[in-house]
Amino acid sequence: MSDRHERDEVLCMFFFFNDTATTEIYTLSLHDALPISSLTLISLLLDAGASVAAYDPEGLDNLSREFGDRVDCVRDAYTVLEGADALIIATEWNEFRSPDFDRMHSLMKSPLIFDGRNVYAVDAMRRHGFEYHSIGRPPVKP
Repeated sequence: MSDRHERDEVLCMFFFFNDTATTEIYTLSLHDALPISSLTLISLLLDAGASVAAYDPEGLDNLSREFGDRVDCVRDAYTVLEGADALIIATEWNEFRSPDFDRMHSLMKSPLIFDGRNVYAVDAMRRHGFEYHSIGRPPVKP
């Protein structure tokens, strides 16, 4: 994938919901999973002016070394969602497969999920009131 295509893909996600003065984008992982690496994704989001918080059961130390205090490294999958404008899923760790969707929805400012790994079932996203964008499947609108 070209650098330009990577940048355009990320900026499309960013501007999709960037209607507030401070946009916060939260990602659950740092491991490569989307068509671009998570570190590239985070770099592009930061360059676009996003505020990023991240949780990964294994990779927070790497992220901290890479970005320092430019990224808020959170050590809990639910804490990272507090006040989130969106969630970007870039991994398929088992702990992410069966979350408390009602809790997730209540923590997020906007129940918007970009799922780069098709971790969640479309029907579950519809039932729990999320706007949900995944790979190769139709989007879900609440």
